[in-house]
This record gives sequence, structure tokens and C-alpha cells, in this order.
Amino acid sequence: MEEETTLINNTMCVCNSEHYNRQKLLVYLLLEREKLKEKNKTQTPEIKEYCCYNNIREHLHSECCITVGPNDSSIVNCIATTCCLPFKIVLCLPFHIGSGINSILNCLFKTDKNYLI
Repeated sequence: MEEETTLINNTMCVCNSEHYNRQKLLVYLLLEREKLKEKNKTQTPEIKEYCCYNNIREHLHSECCITVGPNDSSIVNCIATTCCLPFKIVLCLPFHIGSGINSILNCLFKTDKNYLI
């Protein structure tokens, strides 16, 4: 009878130890998840600011409209931009609309904000 009690107590200790380790692991994973959420919160606005420009002027000088480079005024830039323009109009349509809405809102409220963030 004593052997059975000792065996049961040892088994309970092992179970408690495994349970403790699982709890430690769970707490560690929850903390890591919170760190990732905080990291994503800080990165998300930067991505949105990059996609949605404050006004049409900034948008027209972005990669959504110009293919080679905004300061390059050579004939190669003109040809490449003209050839890619039909595809860019379709692919970047949400960005075109968003920049237009931002421009209208900035004009109405006399500000220079990005309202779509």
C-alpha cells in the first residue's frame, strides 16, 4: 500500500512539473504574441502612409504613375511610363482614388493630412 502511495505521489509530481512547464511555455508564447502585436502596430501606419499619398501632386510623382524615376526627364523614362501606364491605371486604381479623395479633403479643410490612414 505504501508503495502505491509513493508511486502515486511521484506521478503527481511529474504531472505537476509537466503542467508547470506547459504553463511557463504558454505564458512565454502569450508574451511573444503581445510583442509581435506591438511591433505590427508600429509598422502598419508606415505601410499605409506609403500607399496613400496626401495629395495628387505627391501621387503623380510616385511609383504608381512614373515608371523609371521622378527626376529623370529623359525619353527612356517617357517611353517606359507611357507603355506601363495602362497597366498601372488598372493595378493602382485604389491608390489613385485614395489620393484623389485625400486631395479633395485637404482642399476643403485647408490641411495637408492623410485622411485614409
